[in-house]
Amino acid sequence: MFPVIEDDVTIYANSVVAGDIVIGAGATVAAGAIVTESVPQGATVVGVNRLVSSGSGSG
Repeated sequence: MFPVIEDDVTIYANSVVAGDIVIGAGATVAAGAIVTESVPQGATVVGVNRLVSSGSGSG
């Protein structure tokens, strides 16, 4: 049970990524974030599993 980190993901200092989850391509995990749920491609996560924005929209 390890996380899968796809291409072009940025994970900043003091973040925790735990569990059997996927961090989608191009996602960003902010400093100090705790991620225990999968993150969609292009999304930004801050805090504890808080999705700030998603790159999956049509714009």
